[in-house]
Amino acid sequence: MPRKASVEDLSSDSPEDSRECTSRRVSLFAYDYHQCDSKRCSAKRLEKLHLCRSIPKTAFFKGILLSSEGVYVISRLDRNTVQQHGLATVDCSWNEILADQVPITKLKCRNHRLLPFLLASNQVNYGKPFKLNCAEAFAAGLWICGYRDQALDTIQRFPYAKAFLDLNEELLDRYASCETSEAVLAVQEEVMNQLENEQRERELRKQTTNYQESVSHTSDTYDDSDK
Repeated sequence: MPRKASVEDLSSDSPEDSRECTSRRVSLFAYDYHQCDSKRCSAKRLEKLHLCRSIPKTAFFKGILLSSEGVYVISRLDRNTVQQHGLATVDCSWNEILADQVPITKLKCRNHRLLPFLLASNQVNYGKPFKLNCAEAFAAGLWICGYRDQALDTIQRFPYAKAFLDLNEELLDRYASCETSEAVLAVQEEVMNQLENEQRERELRKQTTNYQESVSHTSDTYDDSDK
């Protein structure tokens, strides 16, 4: 009986090669749900550049899969698994994920990982937290696991590379300095609390400004009627 195909069958690198040279590039894969416009799909662009390989939903994958079904956040603890077996994303529509129309839990991968708080830089979801596309997710995962050069090479293939770095470089460096998932989550909590405090301060300043303008207008109106 023929054995079922796995992602490792698609790679020209043997496990021995992976262990032998820890500085080599990480293999990138994308589970393809055929939901995206191929002309705008970042995973398809990376595939055309021979930087990523699309794999069917039935393929086994032993590496780290960045998905919304993760229990743990990706960290440097995942580096060895990423080095040996690769890093993958789910190439599908965010709208379909939010509508629970993408059965990610059925994928043949045990190592699902979440990405921590980051902001999208792509044209579709610019500035939105967590809603990264495949290229951004690859860059983030690589960066956090210690493959900063490959992360930069990956994201710089896109016109929004500068925006991605402007929005996330400091955060990625902080996450990459963490040794465990728990440490990454602690940084994320600190960042999100800071953002919430800044948002409250902005709202307070806005309310104060509106009040001052209202008082000024009332005073001016009173003075005019008093003449």
